[in-house]
Amino acid sequence: FDSGDVYSPKLATKIQEVIEKTPRTKHWLPTKSYKIPKINIILEKIRILPNVVVRDSSDSLTGGYSTSLNNQSTIIPNKSFATSNMVVCNAPENAGKCGDCRACWDKTVPVIAYIGHGNKYKKLVK
Repeated sequence: FDSGDVYSPKLATKIQEVIEKTPRTKHWLPTKSYKIPKINIILEKIRILPNVVVRDSSDSLTGGYSTSLNNQSTIIPNKSFATSNMVVCNAPENAGKCGDCRACWDKTVPVIAYIGHGNKYKKLVK
């Protein structure tokens, strides 16, 4: 789901069922759908499951996030935009793989920052 989103309550319920039926598997779910009340009701049920981290995704392209939310993700143009409470994803430097990193699945990590790519990000750092 790294480029899709939870587009309906029915899909959210199916995701919840998968997570509940795989208790020994850690899941993480980045989503902007927490802003949609009908979907957020189900996301709140998913959040309390011990084997998942629901990460509320920011709309920002420069590392913005809400200080009132837990477990978020945001995009930054490059590492210089990272703040002290962010863990910057290192997958781009690791052939697109997480390696030993499990920050996305860690409920104690407040914000995961992903380095943006493409022309829109290049314009931001000029």
